[in-house]
Amino acid sequence: MEIITSIQEMKDYVKYLNENEQNISFIPTMGNLHKGHISLIDESKKILSKKIASIFVNPLQFNDKKDLDTYPSNTEEDIQILKENNIDCLFMPNEDILSDLDYKIYLPDGFGTYLCGRYREGHFEGVYKIVNKLLDLVRPNFTYFGKKDYQQILLVKYILQKNPEKFKKINLVECKTIRETNGLALSSRNSLLTEGQKNIASEIFQCLIDYKNIDENIALKKEFKDKIDGRLQEKGIEMEYFEVFNVTELHTLHNISFSSSDHKIVFIAARIFGIRLIDNIEIE
Repeated sequence: MEIITSIQEMKDYVKYLNENEQNISFIPTMGNLHKGHISLIDESKKILSKKIASIFVNPLQFNDKKDLDTYPSNTEEDIQILKENNIDCLFMPNEDILSDLDYKIYLPDGFGTYLCGRYREGHFEGVYKIVNKLLDLVRPNFTYFGKKDYQQILLVKYILQKNPEKFKKINLVECKTIRETNGLALSSRNSLLTEGQKNIASEIFQCLIDYKNIDENIALKKEFKDKIDGRLQEKGIEMEYFEVFNVTELHTLHNISFSSSDHKIVFIAARIFGIRLIDNIEIE
C-alpha cells in the first residue's frame, strides 16, 4: 500500500491512474477505523478499480474544541487494517490541506437549522470544505459514505450537484449502517465508551425500532415521541433530537434534486457519558 502525505504527490498519483485509464474508488475517513469503515471498503471491491482511502481529522467541522481534542485516533492500527483490506493508496495529508480553505460557505438553510446542523454550528460548512477539497484532488469514479451520517450524504449530494462539470464522473455510493450485536450503530466515538456504556447506549437504536414498529396511528406515534426523552433520561442518556422526515422533504430542505423514493427516515441524536451519538432508521 502506498502512503501519500503531500497534495502534490496525490495529484501525481491520480494523474498516473487517469493516464492508465484506471477507475478510482475513494473512501474518505477520519481514522480510528472499525467494521463500518471496512464495510465501505468491501462495497468498493464490487467495482474493478484502484482503492484510495484517506485519513484526516478535519478541525473545521468541530464546533466543540473538547470534541476535537478527544476524538479517538489509532494511526498504526488503521494502516494495518487498510493493508489487510487491500487498499492501494492511503492519503494521509497534514494540515497543509487546510491552507486554501479560509473562505465563506453559504449552504441551504436545511444544513444549519435541521437535525445535526441545528446543534453543531458551522459543522457542515467545515465538512463541505474538506470533502470538496478531497474530491477535487482525487476525482474518483466512486466515493463511499455510510448512511448513519445521513445528513452528510445529503451534503455530498449537494456538493456534486453544485459542481456538475468538475464532479460529473463521480458516483456516490450510499452504504448501510453497520451495528454492534446490541444494535448500536458503529462509530469511531464508540471506542470512548466501555462495554457497559455501549450496552446502555443501545437504547438509542431500540427507540428507533420501537417507533418503526408502531402502526400508522398518528396519535400513538405522537405519544411515543413525547415519551422518548424521559425514557432515555432513565438510562442516563440525554436526547438532543428525535425527528421524522420523508426523503422528498429532506431533499427539498437541503436544496437537492428529489430522490426517486419517498420513504420516511427517523433520526435521533443523543449524548451518553458526554459522548454524542447519532443514528437513523428507514421506514418503507
